[in-house]
Amino acid sequence: MTIEEKYQKGMYNCKNEDYTAALQQFKEVLIQQPDHTGSLYGSALAHFKLRHLEKAILQFNSLIKLTPDNASFLSERGVAYHLAGNNQAAMRDFDEAVILEPENSYRYASRAFIKDKTRDFEGAIADYTRAVELDPEDAIAYNNLGLVQEKLGYREMAGKNFSRADNLGGNKQRQTPALTEAGVAQPAAQKADAVNAGGYWKILQNVFTSKSEFKGFIQFVKHLVKDKKF
Repeated sequence: MTIEEKYQKGMYNCKNEDYTAALQQFKEVLIQQPDHTGSLYGSALAHFKLRHLEKAILQFNSLIKLTPDNASFLSERGVAYHLAGNNQAAMRDFDEAVILEPENSYRYASRAFIKDKTRDFEGAIADYTRAVELDPEDAIAYNNLGLVQEKLGYREMAGKNFSRADNLGGNKQRQTPALTEAGVAQPAAQKADAVNAGGYWKILQNVFTSKSEFKGFIQFVKHLVKDKKF
């Protein structure tokens, strides 16, 4: 097979959630072409899905060395660092992503999530506020801003942001969480700020891949709770 055929086979395996087979295909490509960015990225995501966080970080390191101005790669490595327990490194990546794309609301919302989880609530509020300034139609960011404000007792401001989220089409069923460590965005009626650890892992596997993934989190959580998959 050609390099392209091996890469496409790896991507096919990824789409079918056969990550071990995908890694083998990407490995064969990278033996022949070590700077094949598609295979490096595919490998990083496959390792991420398999919970091989350190290996995922190594692949992202290679990607970022090749494309140092790619804010998405930095954000995704930041998630891997966060899940591996290295929040200091995670914040460096999110800070750099914001510097690279200062007008991208999603960069601020992503960093706000990490700040919230590390209990920098004022910092999270500042980032979510900037996110909604840049994207006034982002129901998720309004909702998350309200969640953090409520933690600090700013109930009136939180209520206004929950209403904004609802008016923009936020989910009407907010479920009460079991633990305090998780959740990027929640639906907008009962003011929950977490799901439990199993749901947390599943959510964070994809949540920073794209803004559409981020916005899709509301429905994802709804189905996790409904189907008791967490």
